[in-house]
Amino acid sequence: MRWFCERSRSQAKWLDCSHFRLRPLVVPRLARHQNKISAPRPVRSCLALAWIFIPRQRAGFGKQLQIAEYLVKVLITGADGFIGSHLTEALVKNGHDVRAFVLYNSFNSWGWLDHAPKSVRKNLDVFAGDIRDPNGVRTAMKDCDAVLHLAALIAIPYSYHSPDTYIDTNVKGTLNVLQAARDLGVKRVIHTSTSEVYGTARFVPITEEHPLQGQSPYSASKIGADQLAYSFFASAVSSSKCNG
Repeated sequence: MRWFCERSRSQAKWLDCSHFRLRPLVVPRLARHQNKISAPRPVRSCLALAWIFIPRQRAGFGKQLQIAEYLVKVLITGADGFIGSHLTEALVKNGHDVRAFVLYNSFNSWGWLDHAPKSVRKNLDVFAGDIRDPNGVRTAMKDCDAVLHLAALIAIPYSYHSPDTYIDTNVKGTLNVLQAARDLGVKRVIHTSTSEVYGTARFVPITEEHPLQGQSPYSASKIGADQLAYSFFASAVSSSKCNG
């Protein structure tokens, strides 16, 4: 199994010379207000740039990798959010089998997916649950080849008076995803983060060498989630080296 941590690019460069090489995660530019999806580009701004590990034998050198190139059955957590809904829509339009994990609610709302075209919604496998529940996460992940983990509780002000909710969702929720993927033998996990893990910039432009600063419960919870994802990746690499 190959593990991936969005913030681990610099930490894992040594892999580039052996079994893996790095490629940027590419998704369509978000342009719902224009009722269209424009040309693909690497994700930046509210999402930190994500990177994905691709085996050398399957990744042609000099070839631009699209995110869905090797994925078949994909689980997207946080599919009801702004970014998650656009990613879901793009993969469905590219002909991929997508299971959208949305937060259960009594209104039967799919969040931003409610506004997706009917052609997209009718081809979706929607799973309503809660990322904080490990049983639901495991059920949603069955028969999936890859997981794109975007589910998270955001908003800094709210995290100050309800920090437990952020730990349960962002840290424990991520752990639920990682453990389920490991136990079910999922081929690839992509974990997304936020620039808030760096806090107030000590220098610009911010690089991956910038110190982590948990300046709010929200940013601290995302740092914890990132480190969990990296720990699973590092453990898998160490295990494979020992077994090899």
